[in-house]
Amino acid sequence: CNSCDSGYTGYPTCVDDPCLPDPCNGHASSCDSGTGVCTCATGYTGAACNSCAAGYIGYPTCVDDPCDPDPCNGNGTCAAGVCTCNTGYTGAACDSCDVGYSGYPTCVPCGAYRQPCCASDVCAAGNTCNAAVCVADSCTGKDDFTWCKLVTAPDRSYDICVSATCVSPGCGDQTCNEPGPHFILPDTDQRACYDNSTTMTCTTFPCNADGTPDFCGQDWQYGWDTTHAQTARYTKTEPVAGEPLVADNITGLEWQGCPAELSGSSCTIGSVQAKTWAVALTYCEGLTWAGQTDWRLPDMYELRSIADYGRSSPAIDTTVFPATPSTYCWSSTSYAADASSAWYVNFDSGYVSSVAKANVNNVRCVRGGP
Repeated sequence: CNSCDSGYTGYPTCVDDPCLPDPCNGHASSCDSGTGVCTCATGYTGAACNSCAAGYIGYPTCVDDPCDPDPCNGNGTCAAGVCTCNTGYTGAACDSCDVGYSGYPTCVPCGAYRQPCCASDVCAAGNTCNAAVCVADSCTGKDDFTWCKLVTAPDRSYDICVSATCVSPGCGDQTCNEPGPHFILPDTDQRACYDNSTTMTCTTFPCNADGTPDFCGQDWQYGWDTTHAQTARYTKTEPVAGEPLVADNITGLEWQGCPAELSGSSCTIGSVQAKTWAVALTYCEGLTWAGQTDWRLPDMYELRSIADYGRSSPAIDTTVFPATPSTYCWSSTSYAADASSAWYVNFDSGYVSSVAKANVNNVRCVRGGP
């Protein structure tokens, strides 16, 4: 009796060997003979090395999983490393658009109205390609603001139907003016009530038929700002460092967070540079900001929508629109009575008027909407 029996170790004191039989199922690089704890081999995991580690598949023989990470770029299903692409995608890695689709990495059907153009700028019947999007080739019977294509010099990427005619906003005269606002009208953000001389406690609404009580029916009592905090109007992000983007949660428009030629999170880099009306149009049309390229000079209704009539100097939310000069800012809308003038918003008090296009005013670009 001078040796250890099978399953025992450590003569002259033979004790149970916790590694006999193998608790690691043959998939360990080592087993601690004192504790029986397994150190699993590459590809295996678990106390008994009886499952596959991340990136491995096929227990009891765990092998590299060719589908981890996803070779199909999220656009297909993977089996044994081979991708079966989702509708609209093609290629071994589902990394391009199938015939009839456009816009990778998000492949969408092309050719239909307001869908991407396909090869050689082909669109479905009744549409034509403008700025890589299929738009109406005729405004007959189309609603105002329907996208269309008008070849002009200079051409713009945001031609729209106005009174059944395709026009380029900012083309230079009143025939190309937008016919009205294309968005839900925002409230004025007036959050106080007034009597004949000073502020007062706001009464309930609506007014009685006889007009009582005195001073009822004031702006503060109606509209979006009665049910939303002042801070809920805008969402400010910075998709590209130093290029803030301001989304208006009422109108759906997105605004250049800094006046033209300024940048930085607080718009402290650079200096404001006023521009003539024609240069302002060209500036916005060619602007790349916050990773977007479809900017335009806002029309009169769009620009006026961000004026804050609850404050002045400047009459705008300075938290989301810092460094806004308290002075004129161009719209793309021509003055109907004089084609040499255009409308502006004065952000000192928010009033709207017109001035000669040869003058220089500040610029803030917009995107979104029709």
